[in-house]
Amino acid sequence: MRILHLADLHLGYRDIRQDDSLNLPNPRDALLERIADRLVANQENGLKTWQHLDLLLIAGDLFDSHNPLDILIHRTITALQRIQALGTTIVTLPGNHDEYTYSNSVYRRYAKTWPGYLVENHEIKAPESINVRGQRIYLISVAYNATKPGVKGVLGVFPPRKGDSLHICLLHGIPSHYPAARRGERCLVYDAVSLSQSGYDYIALGHLHQPMIVADIPENPPGSSIQYAGMTMPRDAQDLGCGNLLFVDTAVGHTPLVEWYPISEDFFKPEDGKLIFDRQLGYSAKEIEVLALQESTIGALALKCQRDLLLTKEPEQERRILTAFRLALELLEREKLGS
Repeated sequence: MRILHLADLHLGYRDIRQDDSLNLPNPRDALLERIADRLVANQENGLKTWQHLDLLLIAGDLFDSHNPLDILIHRTITALQRIQALGTTIVTLPGNHDEYTYSNSVYRRYAKTWPGYLVENHEIKAPESINVRGQRIYLISVAYNATKPGVKGVLGVFPPRKGDSLHICLLHGIPSHYPAARRGERCLVYDAVSLSQSGYDYIALGHLHQPMIVADIPENPPGSSIQYAGMTMPRDAQDLGCGNLLFVDTAVGHTPLVEWYPISEDFFKPEDGKLIFDRQLGYSAKEIEVLALQESTIGALALKCQRDLLLTKEPEQERRILTAFRLALELLEREKLGS
């Protein structure tokens, strides 16, 4: 079973210090679209990483908010539908940022049309059978619910295996022995020892933004894997992300094989664009083009930036131009805030 394990994409994230009127897109919002592009383009080129994907697991916080912009929702659904059309089964777990229990939650509004399988239950249940390319797998998952009485307790009992098929657990939370759990962090808390002893073939986790295997458990059986995918894209200077996608090959009774695929600038390069993604600056040629259409100071700056970019082919010069553009926007913001 070939799996792409994603978590904490936080689509729609905007720095609270940023002036909302700028409405600047963030490259992270295009990540699923670029994944879909790569899967479609590489179906027959022999690259193992992208050639065949059986299962896409989204381990919570796909969106940064439970009620993202409609245009972002439609972009995301369209990208997931393209991936699904390739025969990939998609499983989406709401997290604590995009929690399901809000009345206007994106998952409540789009539950009937959401691509693949959407985890809606708020109590751990018996393994649920899912068909993946004609093969039965069992899914064990539970969505976080801040309104449920006793939610601050620890999830410590996991259902036993059901049959000999592949068993995959999907959770968004932290182990109970972590300091954040003791501080009462607003998320699901699980007992790592009980989870490691469940005998599940792969345990896909989200919430912690750095990739890691929960290995500091004395009772951890050989071959078991409790794996955090980490946050792929940076949110800000303090939350840089890991810059990788996590692919997993797993089979019943075998230790999962993990492959980290690095996300580079080329990953965000469209067919007709020259400059798309900069890990620090975060602006694309298309985004600047949209800003340049505004009849405002920001529009004039974007137009100047756009013209300067067209006059150079040197990567370092492009970086300097974009740095100047970013600093100019920051100065405008500070002036508006009176600081």
